[in-house]
Amino acid sequence: MGICRYQLTYVETHALANANGKKMLELGDQILNPYLAKEINFNVAKPYFSSIGYDHTSVDLNRKNGAEGHDLTKPKNDWNNHFNIVTNHGTSEHVVDQYAVFKNLHDWGCEGCIYAHCVPMDSEEHKGLTNRPWPRHGYWEYNTKFWEALAEVCGYELLSATNEVRNPAKNGNPINYYSSGVYKKTSESKFVDKDKFNDIVKKYMKRC
Repeated sequence: MGICRYQLTYVETHALANANGKKMLELGDQILNPYLAKEINFNVAKPYFSSIGYDHTSVDLNRKNGAEGHDLTKPKNDWNNHFNIVTNHGTSEHVVDQYAVFKNLHDWGCEGCIYAHCVPMDSEEHKGLTNRPWPRHGYWEYNTKFWEALAEVCGYELLSATNEVRNPAKNGNPINYYSSGVYKKTSESKFVDKDKFNDIVKKYMKRC
């Protein structure tokens, strides 16, 4: 989806400020919203985060702008217990197998890893804010309560769960709110089993 100022501020405040290291994994070949790009003089997230001291890895099957072309549903053992920060700006919703994605993210983060997500909001929740469904985008929409439920079943420390992060309303573009969550991996325990994960998917996610 690209990163706007509101998303970046959310990640800076709740994720980067709480991270204990600089090894960062970003899902997707993330570009920056034109207004944010003009503000910080970068068009792409990778060189921006690298310029402020992060050991930045991005992953996208398109392999653009330095992204590694790894499939997010496949294990990658050399990333296990490696990253201090994982960000997901509108990428996970494009993957059908949600269990595989979230299990890999769990495995790739070290103990203390901070995970930050800004993804499409469940359309019924979005209607309560805007009287409009979320624009069709990818395979999945996330209710904000998903982050609370995920943290509870996985033993994560929930740092934030909100439906207040939005895009800028400029040049006639409508406001869209994101389902946003930040949590901390508190131990090296294994990821929750598939049945428990799918229980919260059924409650708090919608297949588009």
